Amino acid sequence: MGKMQDKKLLVLLSGNAAKILKSISADAGDFVVVKTDEKELSRPGFMLRLIKSGNFNNVIFGTEDIEFQRFTFFILLYLFLSGKFTGKIADEQGRTKRFSIFTFIFKDAPLFIAEIIASAFIALYFYIRFPIKLWQMKRK
Repeated sequence: MGKMQDKKLLVLLSGNAAKILKSISADAGDFVVVKTDEKELSRPGFMLRLIKSGNFNNVIFGTEDIEFQRFTFFILLYLFLSGKFTGKIADEQGRTKRFSIFTFIFKDAPLFIAEIIASAFIALYFYIRFPIKLWQMKRK
């Protein structure tokens, strides 16, 4: 019996699928390419069904430029929730961000939580501070 071929998924967020696969030295014939957009990326149910749908062994999220990908944390979260620990994000220049369960749990998730807390404190500060400043200016 021959070796069973790995099923691979390229979730194309932006850019050119052929350029992305070539830049990471991957054979386009090995991948099922699904074009999505940010609207679909913001729907967890849709994304998890897509990732789990074909029993893929490897999932790559392709983007034109990884530096400008705003949803990196959510992509990594989808890989974590789907149990696809061999996934990564790749761009047309060949740059990648591999999913690592250790890095996700001990670096990415805590940083994201810290970001939420910091944003909440900033919003709360200005929610309280702005009316006080406005009241002080009206008194003068």
